[in-house]
Amino acid sequence: INAEYGMQELAYRKWEKRPQEAMFYSHMLALPLFWLLRGELGAGVSRWALSEPVVIGGVSLGPSMWLLLLANVFTQWACVRSVYMLTSSSGTLTCTVVLTLRKFLSLLLSVWHFENVWTDTHWAGSALVFTGVILYSWGSSGAGSSKEEAAAGAENANAKKKESSMKK
Repeated sequence: INAEYGMQELAYRKWEKRPQEAMFYSHMLALPLFWLLRGELGAGVSRWALSEPVVIGGVSLGPSMWLLLLANVFTQWACVRSVYMLTSSSGTLTCTVVLTLRKFLSLLLSVWHFENVWTDTHWAGSALVFTGVILYSWGSSGAGSSKEEAAAGAENANAKKKESSMKK
């Protein structure tokens, strides 16, 4: 996935930033691969049609597995869209750090919800995640201000050049 983000970032540098177009092409190019799984997908569709219906207020909303799939597709779309938007507005490294932090929070929620044991390995991973996020935050905040200062300096230099050329 990170390789795709890197290619996406290179494309954004060369052409315009169009996250919706990038998302469209990356998903459309993958669709033909589902043809290889058509037998398994067909069997799954048949099983899901027979799942328990969801009934709310005496009204059947449909088979539970189809509703779960619909909810999953919507949440996946929102997440993937957000990742493409983030990559278009920032860099690949920023996107990777944000996704790592999100996965870490998801792990915390999972450990708490399923009442799993928090081991020494979890503590070590937590320390690595927080160290990486803190180092990235320090590094990017310093780099951001120097970029702004450099841009302001370049604008001032350009303005001075224009003034001197107008005086001549």
